[in-house]
Amino acid sequence: FIISSIIFLEQELGRFTVAIRSTEGLGLSLRDLSGSLIERFRKYVELVGNMPLLISTSLWEDIRGALEIRNCLVHNSGRLEGFNRAPLIDSFAGRHNTPHIEDRWMRVNRDTSIKLLEVIESFVRAMYESSFVRYPKRKK
Repeated sequence: FIISSIIFLEQELGRFTVAIRSTEGLGLSLRDLSGSLIERFRKYVELVGNMPLLISTSLWEDIRGALEIRNCLVHNSGRLEGFNRAPLIDSFAGRHNTPHIEDRWMRVNRDTSIKLLEVIESFVRAMYESSFVRYPKRKK
């Protein structure tokens, strides 16, 4: 469930940047930037697309943590030892009491899935609210 939720997020980030690219007539794409997906997304929207994102620092930290929980599950079988971005997961777990970490292994459960969904929902909602500020409806 966690992996599917992150796939949804990744697709939504891509669609959002494609919409900005099309609306603004930009030549540069998200793939042209360097960094993690979330870093590239932020650079693209805020710097290339000139759209301030109305996303709090804590929500940025949470979305990064959510992405790294998925990455650790997929690329390191949930083992935090030897995983470069383990501090992001530790921080997420400290704020939300999930995932449970025991002997540097993540234990994900229903609570982890629900928390990640809440974080993703909040992030996507804030992302689109930012676009409504940047592109308000035009009066007829």
